[in-house]
Amino acid sequence: MTNTRRLKVFLCHASQDKPAVRELYKRLAAEKWIDPWLDEEDLLPGQDFDLEIYKAARNSDSIIICLSKVSVAKEGYVNKEIRRALDVADEKSEGAIYIIPLRLDDCTPSFERLKQLHFADYFTPNAHERLIKSLRLRADALKIATSENEAAPVDQPKVSIAKDDDLDLYRFIKIDLGSHAPVPYPYWIAKYPVTNRQYERFLKADDFAKEEYWLDFEKFDENGKSIGLWKDDGLKWLQEQLKDYTYFPRSQ
Repeated sequence: MTNTRRLKVFLCHASQDKPAVRELYKRLAAEKWIDPWLDEEDLLPGQDFDLEIYKAARNSDSIIICLSKVSVAKEGYVNKEIRRALDVADEKSEGAIYIIPLRLDDCTPSFERLKQLHFADYFTPNAHERLIKSLRLRADALKIATSENEAAPVDQPKVSIAKDDDLDLYRFIKIDLGSHAPVPYPYWIAKYPVTNRQYERFLKADDFAKEEYWLDFEKFDENGKSIGLWKDDGLKWLQEQLKDYTYFPRSQ
């Protein structure tokens, strides 16, 4: 029988890592089947914070231990939380995904018992997707439904995928927006789009403006047919945009 409740996820972290953990909390809360717990969101004025944190951690289905170079070098309350979490983990069934160590940067955890677990490196591509996959496995083990966040399609745009023999190099998705469209014609997007996080890493890379990356893009017509190359148009566009350095976020 499937549980109707949400998966309770406790976020263990050092106060210095609050900005990154706050963003993680928001992303988890966006999943309708996850109920994340974060002190600044869930503690109420007048409550005994130590008691409430203990109860929340103990009653959680999974604990994400957020680690950074700051937190692993710090002594204090965060280490107390980690020790509590490890003690509770001993009561869980063998193989249960209860504790998930999440590295916010390239740090080395000090707890030997954490080193036995596979880490999620949140500073690498697709890390959030892999984290969600682990939480889904935990939810499946507890028979908690994880499909509530998938909205039923209502009056959605029509989507068709181009066949391999239709396009020379890429696969595209054609979206016919119909009444949704601000313009009265369909458009094509790449089937495998780059995420905002991946694109940001590209923009911040030291070789971002390397000329060969901006030359000879393939050109397609409105039917998705290859009609040649853009030649040096991409490079000209880049050089024009770089005149305004605020347009691109650059590494410090």
